[in-house]
Amino acid sequence: MSVAWTTVEALANTRKCDVWFLFPVGAVNRLLTKTGKRDPSWDAALNEILGCTDWRGEFYRLEGTDLFGDQVIRKMASCEDIAEFYLRRLDDLFPGGAAPAYRMLKNSKESPLFALMFAIGNPAPSAKGVAFRIANHILQKL
Repeated sequence: MSVAWTTVEALANTRKCDVWFLFPVGAVNRLLTKTGKRDPSWDAALNEILGCTDWRGEFYRLEGTDLFGDQVIRKMASCEDIAEFYLRRLDDLFPGGAAPAYRMLKNSKESPLFALMFAIGNPAPSAKGVAFRIANHILQKL
C-alpha cells in the first residue's frame, strides 16, 4: 500500500515505461469493511492507492435503511472485483493500456495477497503487440 496513484500517474505520463505492478489486493480488501464504516485514515489510504473515490460506489451498495433510519451499506466487492477495478484504472491511464489478464497471487490458504499486472507506456501498435505477447506468456507461466 506504499505506492500512491500519483506515482503511477507519473510513470504513465513518461510514455516510456512498461511497468509490472504487484498490487496489494489483500491489503486493500482488509481495509474494506463489510458495513462501510471505517476509520477516516483508511479511506485516505484507499483514495491514495486507488487514485480516486469512485471505489466507494464500485465496492459498496446501499441496501436501504434500518429501524432507526440509518443507511445500511454492504460491501459487494471480492478480491477479483478489486483487482479488476485497479486494472481498468491502469488501462485508462497508460497510453498503451494494460494487459487484460493478471495473475492473482495467493498464500498457502488460497487467500489472495497480490495481483500481478502489466501496463504499457508506448501507445504504438507494434510496441503494444510485442509487450502484450511477452506479458501474457509470463502471466500464464506463473
